Amino acid sequence: MRFVNKLVYYLIFNCHLEPSKIIKFWAVCKLGEGDYLQLKEKLFAEETVASLYAKVKEYQDEA
Repeated sequence: MRFVNKLVYYLIFNCHLEPSKIIKFWAVCKLGEGDYLQLKEKLFAEETVASLYAKVKEYQDEA
């Protein structure tokens, strides 16, 4: 869960994303359901906060 917290803080404070967009991201990832440690390993293998931010930003820019 610390990884998710770091990601959320990074998105809010470094990217100045609106809280509603963070919540949408959280919901899409279904964070808070199931075994997070297994899900984290599956979804974020070899990812960093910076690489995830880049993906989120790219998605935001396309919209």
